[in-house]
Formats: sequence, C-alpha cells, structure tokens
Amino acid sequence: MTSPARETDTPATADVVTEGPSPLARIGQILILVSGAVLVISGAVVLARTGLHADLSTPVVQVMGHTHTHGSG
Repeated sequence: MTSPARETDTPATADVVTEGPSPLARIGQILILVSGAVLVISGAVVLARTGLHADLSTPVVQVMGHTHTHGSG
C-alpha cells in the first residue's frame, strides 16, 4: 500500500512572470549609449587633429567648441 502524498512531494506550480526593464530604464540606456558614442567620436576627432606627440599639452585644438589637447582625446 502506498502512502498518501504529502505537501512536500508535489511540485510547486506557481506562475513565473518575467518582465523586461521598464520603458524609462530603456530610455536611460539609450541616452547613456548615445552620450558614450559622442564622447568616443569626440576623442577620436581630437586624436586625429592633434596626433600623438610626446608633450601632452601641445598642440591645442578646438573640437566641438572646446579646447582640447591630444592628452584629453
């Protein structure tokens, strides 16, 4: 004769709800991605205009309205 099923013998049948990030979080991720891309492009432009020299303070160039050296690129 078999023993009656106990509560711990039966598997739990709870519904699993998976949700993605909220729309506000997605907008934040997109803004961070865009701002990071702008900074990478700005740094590449600075390095292209100044070149790589031993002295980090010269030459000074204007990129996107700001003064930069190749050290800041």
